[in-house]
Amino acid sequence: MEIFIQKFGPYLLLELLLPGGTLVAIALFLYRRRKSFSGWMSIQRLANRLLDEGLETSRR
Repeated sequence: MEIFIQKFGPYLLLELLLPGGTLVAIALFLYRRRKSFSGWMSIQRLANRLLDEGLETSRR
C-alpha cells in the first residue's frame, strides 16, 4: 500500500486539488514516463507502416 501511495499519491492530489486536475495528472504522468511510451509509439508506427505497405501490395 505504501508503494502505491508513493507512486500515485501526487497524481491523486493534483486531481483533487486543481480544477481540471485529471488532465493535469494524466499529462504529468505521460511526461514523466515519456521514454517508455516513446518505444511503444515507434513500434506502433512501424506496425502501421508495415500494414499500409501490405495493403498497397495487395491492391496491385
